[in-house]
Amino acid sequence: MLYSHITSNPCLLCDTQTAANTLTCQACFQDLLRVNNACYQCALPLNAPLKQGDNAATTIQLCGHCLSHPPSFDYAVAAFLYAQPLDYLIRQFKFSNQLLTGYALAKLMLKTLKPSINGQPECLIPVPLHPKKLKSRGYNQAQELAYPIAKSLAINIDLTSCARTKHTQAQSKLAKTDRRSNMKNAFEVIKPISAEHVVLIDDIMTTGNTLNELAKQVKKSGVKTVGVLVCARAVLE
Repeated sequence: MLYSHITSNPCLLCDTQTAANTLTCQACFQDLLRVNNACYQCALPLNAPLKQGDNAATTIQLCGHCLSHPPSFDYAVAAFLYAQPLDYLIRQFKFSNQLLTGYALAKLMLKTLKPSINGQPECLIPVPLHPKKLKSRGYNQAQELAYPIAKSLAINIDLTSCARTKHTQAQSKLAKTDRRSNMKNAFEVIKPISAEHVVLIDDIMTTGNTLNELAKQVKKSGVKTVGVLVCARAVLE
């Protein structure tokens, strides 16, 4: 891992000098669009609350799709909407070998999400890449996000229990209707998972099919609660 002692740096978005270990200035941080009102289960942005939880003190909002077709994961939390200028940072991190940007995104996620983590998960599981994709890219972006988050929250990272065994097409290149079949049977649990509550971590969630397929296998292995943590929630038109 990188970045243990980062000193003063220019903001990754506007080049304004920032404080040590900050990497984005406060103005640019404020420009990032948050997911403030979202479905509890899939983090889809909502216009209004849809369902009241059994506990009167807790309002649980669920979108129509999660009410009729619940995903295999139990809850999802997204730090930001996938929109400008965050999309630029994610592309730099994911496709241009900018691992420092990935560290910055993880720290931004922590600033936004730390109060929202559901309970105390026992471990984080970054969404695995297929070996061919990992060799081509050189790193797993989900894993790079997981390192700083796990350290800050004092949670273990499980890098060995799950594997991507199907070399799929990039989800971003497929129509919404093709994304589910593309990810079907893409993951396997290859080692027992001892934790009862795990959180899957990835950079972006759009339809949620990738995370749902992984969560399905993790649940089949015996894990009781599976959460999802993503940097950005995208919405297909």
